[in-house]
Amino acid sequence: MTFPLFHYQAEHEPPFTIFIEHRDKSQGHWRPAAFVRLTASLRTSGFLLALPPDEMKTFLLLLTFVTPNGDCRPTVSQLATALRLSEAKTRVRLERLLEVRWQEQPIVLPHHPGNCLKAFTLMPGLLPVQEEKGTAAPPAPLYRAAPREAVIEHSRRTYGRPRAEVERQIEEQMGYKRPPETASDTVAGMPAPAEDSHDPKARLRRDLLAVGLLPQQADELITHYDEVRIRRQLMWLPHRFVRNRAGFLLAAIKDDYAAPAAARSRPPQATDPKDSSPATSASHEA
Repeated sequence: MTFPLFHYQAEHEPPFTIFIEHRDKSQGHWRPAAFVRLTASLRTSGFLLALPPDEMKTFLLLLTFVTPNGDCRPTVSQLATALRLSEAKTRVRLERLLEVRWQEQPIVLPHHPGNCLKAFTLMPGLLPVQEEKGTAAPPAPLYRAAPREAVIEHSRRTYGRPRAEVERQIEEQMGYKRPPETASDTVAGMPAPAEDSHDPKARLRRDLLAVGLLPQQADELITHYDEVRIRRQLMWLPHRFVRNRAGFLLAAIKDDYAAPAAARSRPPQATDPKDSSPATSASHEA
């Protein structure tokens, strides 16, 4: 059921207004808080003379139930509790308030919420709602899409893996065993140059590339770290059981990871007693 708005005369100012304040402002979001404001028209408009004392008290009680959004629909039970009266006596007082006319218009109307409890509300437009200004949400930033070639290049650098590494991983998952790689093995499908076969750094570089490192990454490791440290991590890599072998090896060399548990648990190789040094034999005799 809808009702017409309360229309004020041109020379009259509303005696009450509802002001909605914006609290907890953050990036265009805020929490409402409603307040009832009195104006000078409450003294000069004749509103005080139009309401008897009991009806004025009931009307002011209705104003205390204004919600943070500016609504006012208290039930008879809520009003009876506030007045410390029975619901029957409270309903009689509210019915008297329904008969009050100001500027030939009602100020209170009955309202029936969904829970079937009889309630009352203010005449729409009786209390104009004013809202705090200057809290509009900031405009959303404009984003420009990167060129297609830049997206593809970034994806390749971030997620791409060499074909040789992917094939090796698939063969390991399928249960195939590959022969151990030698210096003559190819890297990413390309044969190693013959002039680098006796260069330790060249062999080390090919081994790093075979794992999946980029050429600039392999050169950086060889420049900043000694060969023993790099070879040690290459030797331990098959025991790591990691998916991204290249990324893990890069971090392992830079941070000098400790030996994996599988490598530490390997039994020591048997040595020939004839090859033991005198110092070692003396220590055993002691």
